[in-house]
Amino acid sequence: MIMESTNIELIKEEIEALKAIFCEEGEFSINSNVIGGIFSESDRLSISLDLQVKCSTCSSAKNRETCKIKMTVALSKDYPGVLPSISLSSYHFNKKEVALFTDKLHFYLKTLHPGPIIMDLAMWLQENSVHTSPQSHESGDKSDDNEDINELVVVKLDHMRNRTCYLKTLTAWANDLDISIMVLFAHKLILLVFEGSSDHVKEFLKRFRSSNIDVDSSRKPCKEKMMKILVQIRHPTKLGSAGLNWKESKSNAELENNFKEFNLLDIYSKFVLPSL
Repeated sequence: MIMESTNIELIKEEIEALKAIFCEEGEFSINSNVIGGIFSESDRLSISLDLQVKCSTCSSAKNRETCKIKMTVALSKDYPGVLPSISLSSYHFNKKEVALFTDKLHFYLKTLHPGPIIMDLAMWLQENSVHTSPQSHESGDKSDDNEDINELVVVKLDHMRNRTCYLKTLTAWANDLDISIMVLFAHKLILLVFEGSSDHVKEFLKRFRSSNIDVDSSRKPCKEKMMKILVQIRHPTKLGSAGLNWKESKSNAELENNFKEFNLLDIYSKFVLPSL
């Protein structure tokens, strides 16, 4: 308990330092809270930093375009003694480039000693991303354009009794099927926003309907029987690299901003808002 209390204090100090550095609107967000010396129900704390990086669109450093990459760092209650898990997403970079960044960042992570390292990761990302070119929305290469067109699905859930196990299962499926998943909580509302290739999305939905993923009122394992698909369409890639992220919204306005952040405001307005 003493060690856990020490870890909590170190995490709080690091959070305050990050807030002071990444103080512009939208640069820093925290997806769960450390309350009373313990973690939230999931036993994980998720911190997101919206980082500005220099994209090498031309040889002159002066004229390089400024792009953004979102780094989400998931901390366990054993951090900083245990290294965190990291995921990246970006609208300015395509899926392959984000995956390349993620691999390189994970390699760099393994070279670090346990300790408060989120700032080190942010600085490394800002310094090294200059070597990758941003995706071109005007490219004439049709094969690349088609490669970044996936199926986007928004699912509404009735409840999630065992959040920890539920999210753990979704994370495993996301990594296994190369699918990007965003889970959004807003009061009693639970939304899953995910994307991937048509075949992988089909397999994901099959597992979702046929596998034990939650528990019933008697705490017995059960399948998801109360899901509702709000929309399933072909859509340009928005959520970034494969994996799972989740966010807790305190209001519908915050929920709307989550969709706006990934340029999915049209999806929110047409399909999510009418269901609220």
